[in-house]
Amino acid sequence: MKAVNLRPPRDDFFVSIPDPSHVQVPVLECRRDLLESMRIFSQLKNIRRQKGALKSRLRKQIAEITRHINSIRSSIPDVTLEEEMVPKQQAPEAKAKKPITDFAKIEQGLQDIEAKLAKLK
Repeated sequence: MKAVNLRPPRDDFFVSIPDPSHVQVPVLECRRDLLESMRIFSQLKNIRRQKGALKSRLRKQIAEITRHINSIRSSIPDVTLEEEMVPKQQAPEAKAKKPITDFAKIEQGLQDIEAKLAKLK
């Protein structure tokens, strides 16, 4: 069974613009922004492509360098060197300070007092 459209067809897509010059400037600015975004995206794609190419080139160079290092290591003979016995230097023992006795404290205090008295005279 076929659906019957009872409404008359309307032209909903047409809207009258009384002064199109006011609308043209924003539309053109929008188009300019869109083209600028597309240009930036294109540059970004190129940069990503270049980055990928540089990465693959770097991987190849690293693999080649690794092969060269391994071939050089295999051509160098294995030599074992005896380590020289270096005697450990012992740190000089710190001299133990004599504990200050009460008598020494009193004597130092007397000397300080005598020095102050000498300055006053």
